[in-house]
Amino acid sequence: MKISKLIVKFSLAIIVSALFYSCSNDKKSEKQMAPKGMNAPQLVKYIVLKDTTISENIQITGTVQAEESIDLRTEMSGKITKILFAEGSKVNQGDLLIKINDEELKAQIDRAKARLQLATEQEFRQNTLLKKEAISQQEYDLVFTELQSMKAELALLKAQFAKTEIRAPFAGSVGLRMISAGDYITPNTTIAKLVKDDRVKITFSVPEKYSSFINKNAEIEFTLDGNTKIYKAKVYALDPSIDENTRTLNIRAIAENDGRLTPGSFCKVSLQLNEIKNTILVPNETLIPILKGKKVYLSKNKTASEVIVSTGIRTDKYVQIIEGLKVGDTLITSGIMSIKNGSTLNIK
Repeated sequence: MKISKLIVKFSLAIIVSALFYSCSNDKKSEKQMAPKGMNAPQLVKYIVLKDTTISENIQITGTVQAEESIDLRTEMSGKITKILFAEGSKVNQGDLLIKINDEELKAQIDRAKARLQLATEQEFRQNTLLKKEAISQQEYDLVFTELQSMKAELALLKAQFAKTEIRAPFAGSVGLRMISAGDYITPNTTIAKLVKDDRVKITFSVPEKYSSFINKNAEIEFTLDGNTKIYKAKVYALDPSIDENTRTLNIRAIAENDGRLTPGSFCKVSLQLNEIKNTILVPNETLIPILKGKKVYLSKNKTASEVIVSTGIRTDKYVQIIEGLKVGDTLITSGIMSIKNGSTLNIK
């Protein structure tokens, strides 16, 4: 019985000793591994900062407009007797496009001409008599006034007759017509659209803070969706004041049309405002947003150093640094989310 108890006690002692030895080895192993993981240098990439010259550009939206564009309308009501243009055709300035019924006006003009002839002959006779003092000055003045009235009436009728002919006010392309021969039209009737598009206008607006950079004769570039060509235009007009509602300045430029610029199209305008020399640019991905602004990491003696920076112009790949960095600094460009101030670096 005593031997059994001794065996049990001896066995328990062996088990406790084994457990204690195992725990001691685990703690020792953890202590040996922890410093190795914590002190391993972080592998990062870097660039050395240098002076750069950049152009400040802004991208804004604009609209392509025809150089001239009108809705053709008549000045008087009447029935259309002739349509002398084809839809979508080119016309020259002064070409006759529409003819309105003019029979009644022709008759009135013929009558006015006959009355004018009679008044002219009567004025001649009265003038002869006046020179011979056979009539008074008052009698002659009445005849002379009647003659002038007849001339004015004929001129009025000719002006009305001219309104029966609708002519192209400028050379351009005629669009789809909205009328047919025999239609009775009024001044409210749209006949067709006439567009002059050998050149096009580019209309756009710039924010108020950029308005001082835009001058007359400045050159701009623009592109259209579905068209890879970069077009150029010259600014020829600016609004004299800032729009109070949008706080923008309306600007218009002119560009030659290669046949692919359709009035009414949306375009993207690129404006070069000024050139900045001796500045520093960093890749966008190196900036880390923080509560008070932005920061980057520099490598100093293979140690990460946190620096708060002020930024300026931003492009699609780079950001201008105004304060915080200088030429020659070693900027960390990779692994920035896994390091902190004071981290040991393995620079690649």
